[in-house]
Amino acid sequence: LRLAPGPLALSPVPLVLWPKDRGRPKYRAQGQRAQDMARLRRWQSAAQRRVWIAGLAFLFFSSLLYPILYTPARVDDRFPGARPPVGTLDGMAFMTVGSYTWPDNNRIELRYDYEALQWLLANIKGTPVVAEAALPYYREGGLRVATYTGLPTLLGAHQNEQRYASQVGERDGQARDFFNTPDIARALQLIRELRISYIYVGQLERAVYDPAGLAKFDEMEQRGELEVVYENEMVKICRVRGLRR
Repeated sequence: LRLAPGPLALSPVPLVLWPKDRGRPKYRAQGQRAQDMARLRRWQSAAQRRVWIAGLAFLFFSSLLYPILYTPARVDDRFPGARPPVGTLDGMAFMTVGSYTWPDNNRIELRYDYEALQWLLANIKGTPVVAEAALPYYREGGLRVATYTGLPTLLGAHQNEQRYASQVGERDGQARDFFNTPDIARALQLIRELRISYIYVGQLERAVYDPAGLAKFDEMEQRGELEVVYENEMVKICRVRGLRR
């Protein structure tokens, strides 16, 4: 490493003499090269930032299109005719006019459940256990009684996140067995074990449970073990009679 003769000797930039050709020394300004590389990195960083910002902006504005374009389609699916009043604070108002299909093409009219739930809210005292279909919320719209009245039921949603799988599986099996079994003795046994006071049979129960199992409730009514306390076109509510707890 040496300084170049002549005017270049006053240059503050260190120069490198290439050893393989000392007859015609070649000098390289390392400082200038470093500055050029720094400028290149700054340019690349700025370009990358612009690309990322443009990509994020595209994704953000694309996400804003979903509620604008698809909310009307979802509303039309749930409320093909009349709509609940805009601005209402009644969380059940949608049930007076709403409907949906589950499973497949099975159309469920919510107004029948709405009428039954209003009866429960007006007439049931205390916290008796109401047996209803143990179905999730998301697509099935299950657990309406427990959700809108606060009354206990056989099995809530997301229980596998709160309890051991063995506990949830056992109760789920009992709930299914209660509705599906045609054996009245087995149904009475489960009524005692689970402390069931009311039985709710609506559109969801008829969609998922064995018709032969549901038919036993009519026979139990005739035998005086159940009493129909509410009924409309799609929902029947029975009260358990004459059983010691």
